[in-house]
Amino acid sequence: MSFRPSIMRSCPLVLAALLPVLFWCSVATAQEPTPASSSSKDAFAQLRKSIQGTWVRESMNNEGQWIRREKVIAGNKETITDYNHNNEVLRSWSVDFTLDRFAGKYNVFRVGNGAYIFDVDDNYWYEVHDLKRARSMLPTFRRKKPIANLNENTLDGIENWVGTWRGQFEPKALAGYGNVPDGPVQVDFKAAKDALGTTMVWSWIESSVKTGKVIASVHGFVGWSPQKNSLVVQYINSSGANVSGTVSPRGRVCVLDRVGTGAEGDFSEVCIMEFPDADTFVHKIINRVHNGKNGPDAVPVTLKRVKQKQ
Repeated sequence: MSFRPSIMRSCPLVLAALLPVLFWCSVATAQEPTPASSSSKDAFAQLRKSIQGTWVRESMNNEGQWIRREKVIAGNKETITDYNHNNEVLRSWSVDFTLDRFAGKYNVFRVGNGAYIFDVDDNYWYEVHDLKRARSMLPTFRRKKPIANLNENTLDGIENWVGTWRGQFEPKALAGYGNVPDGPVQVDFKAAKDALGTTMVWSWIESSVKTGKVIASVHGFVGWSPQKNSLVVQYINSSGANVSGTVSPRGRVCVLDRVGTGAEGDFSEVCIMEFPDADTFVHKIINRVHNGKNGPDAVPVTLKRVKQKQ
């Protein structure tokens, strides 16, 4: 059996199981790790080897400012450095860590008097510190790799976007995006890869349910950025709002941290795209900041896959 679990592949499926584990983490610092067998020592050595290197995560603070955090693992030492959008160091610190296991299933990262659950694969490092935040997203770092061929960084992690999706919702004002249509709206979301598989081209078309007339549109793309070492998104809507940001795939959830400029000013937000099953797509926009002021979340939109007739 593989030593490294895959508990973080789908956020909604693991939260119930993690609740007692997270409580345990808050008090586990008073306990001594259980002596390891020779086989588990080999497994720990394999896990320690797999986490070595540099990991990067970008996020926004409450003022809508970009923060890039780099986690460097060298031996048993972790160094964290935060940078602003001008690549200036905001803060940095180093700590020694140890690895542990709980319930024979969960990786535990111990630093000083604290501990948290984590999982890691070839591309991503997942962490669970706070159960309430984990209900919507998991803090995730992307492994920083040398790039020999730009095309090798494909769209792994967002293939579930591909297809045609449709749904309806009752819109409300969303500062920065322009006018709000009256009455219920139908959404048609279409996404497809280009021939090389390195760019996802997509559109979000809104039509009036009453008249069938197209009333708003969004056109954009997602591709790999060597500079950011991440998938990036860029789009423009029919009201002239220009938006860009990064895309972080997290199992069945994609998190888009993005900023935009439109006729109504500047804004930042977090978009969460959830795929609870192969035929369902839930779109949410949270943590909105418009012209320096916090704003309400957008109306969640649930879309269903449109299947071609045989």
